[in-house]
Amino acid sequence: IPHISNCIEKKFIDKPITIYHAKVLGQFGRTIFLKDLCLRDNYEVPNDVECVILRNVDIKEGTKLMLNSACKYLNVEVQKGCIDVSKVEKLAKVVFFNCLPVCEGNLWRFSAKHKDCTDTSQKKRLELPNCIEDIVLEHVSVPKDTLLVVNEGYRNVAIIFSKGYFDLSKVKQLRKFKLLITEQSSTNIELTDLT
Repeated sequence: IPHISNCIEKKFIDKPITIYHAKVLGQFGRTIFLKDLCLRDNYEVPNDVECVILRNVDIKEGTKLMLNSACKYLNVEVQKGCIDVSKVEKLAKVVFFNCLPVCEGNLWRFSAKHKDCTDTSQKKRLELPNCIEDIVLEHVSVPKDTLLVVNEGYRNVAIIFSKGYFDLSKVKQLRKFKLLITEQSSTNIELTDLT
């Protein structure tokens, strides 16, 4: 991978690095897979990459991972950092694994795991952006004082072994909904009124 190989020393630090960059047939196209690394400088995903998979990635404060306009699929396990989606019009599918961003316009900010907060009657709203068609929330913990809002543009929603309050009432054309829970998880879901 010439584009990444030339910048490994200055971009990634402190951890063993696993990087795959390949064309995967039957998926979303060219894929970049980043695992067990810390990004310490801004990095723009190459223009020919359609699928970005991040596993156990830290993005240093003040640094961004910038997605390109061709990106269609994003699978994220980010402990902390910022992903810039300003060039992305529509993501076909996004998987959040054990993490949840706070979306501030085109910047998705991730921080260390949310701590359980005191339950209040007035919940904060954490809205997922409309640029996503299919969403998978896997092992995600929504803080007790927060309501995670899935917006109207989503078509397929999967909530897998996640806990918290989820509002799907804005979704207009939900085609598929998948829910897997454990006995220990507390999951509340508000669905759209079908009447």
